[in-house]
Amino acid sequence: MEKALQTPARELLQQETDRATHERRALAVERERAIAENELQNQIELARRAEQLVAQRGSNAWLQAQEAAGASRIDTEAQALREQRLAQARAEATRALGEAKAAGGVWRRNRVRCDHAGVGPAG
Repeated sequence: MEKALQTPARELLQQETDRATHERRALAVERERAIAENELQNQIELARRAEQLVAQRGSNAWLQAQEAAGASRIDTEAQALREQRLAQARAEATRALGEAKAAGGVWRRNRVRCDHAGVGPAG
């Protein structure tokens, strides 16, 4: 009889043990799910940051290309201006030389005329 009275108590104790085991397993599963969710969120954040980094690098490269193009344009314009000024200076020198030669030729012709006419240069 004592055994018969202990059976419901043992069954109740076994049920309580089973319930506690089930709760521990459920809690462990929930913790594992939370850890997996956290890892997934971390991966998503890392992917987002990697995407931002790629975009920033592309933006930086574009800006560097724009700056390089601007510097090249300035160099090209400066070189063209130097060449234009040099060409103008050469043209001016050639014109001045031509005028000087022409003036020298007129002076010589006048001197020759004066020498032939017996008149000295005015002085």
